[in-house]
Amino acid sequence: MGEFAWVIFDLIALVVLVVAVAKCAHAGFVRGVLGLASAALSAAGAFWLSGPLAEFVYERALRGVILAAIYNQLAGQAESGLSGGLIPVLLAGLIFAAAGSIDPIAAPELGPALESVVDAAVAQPVIMLLRVVFTSVLFLVFLLISRRVVSVFRFVNAIPLVGPLNSAMGGVLGAAWAALILWGLALVASVYVTITGGGGELLNAYNLSGGYLFSFFFRLVG
Repeated sequence: MGEFAWVIFDLIALVVLVVAVAKCAHAGFVRGVLGLASAALSAAGAFWLSGPLAEFVYERALRGVILAAIYNQLAGQAESGLSGGLIPVLLAGLIFAAAGSIDPIAAPELGPALESVVDAAVAQPVIMLLRVVFTSVLFLVFLLISRRVVSVFRFVNAIPLVGPLNSAMGGVLGAAWAALILWGLALVASVYVTITGGGGELLNAYNLSGGYLFSFFFRLVG
């Protein structure tokens, strides 16, 4: 399995290298650099905007719904003697036990305590999830817009003398892109092997560190 796996991983690395070089050579160095810059700016802009947007959506649209749902569930659990689940029991104990009552209707003044507990336990995970979603969506939108702008520069390859040089330098940039991609794949593989305590039959340290091309990046991150 070892030598066969080495061939598979080296073929994957070779395909990544050839595709990246060919694609960037066709696009040219100018478009390649602008594309890289647009991707970086799109990622930075999406990450920067996703935080305030996620907090706004949580505060304006989700926080009240979540509070009402938990409050109603606690009220129902209080009426039925807390027999419906562990989480409501724990929340009720945290919020209402200090007042000698687990009934939110009998102790409405504990509403702020409920909000504090919910904000501490729920707000950050929900906001983080919203941020991941908004970052992904905004990144795709920004990237599509920026790609349209970058595509205007495809005329550079048609310029005599400048075009071939631009294409050749684009190929070099493609090789750099391929190296970055392979480094990322090797990093993911290394994390997988570490988490699983050695990996599986195919993805393991022995197979990944053999061969020539992909193994270079795996040993680099390992």
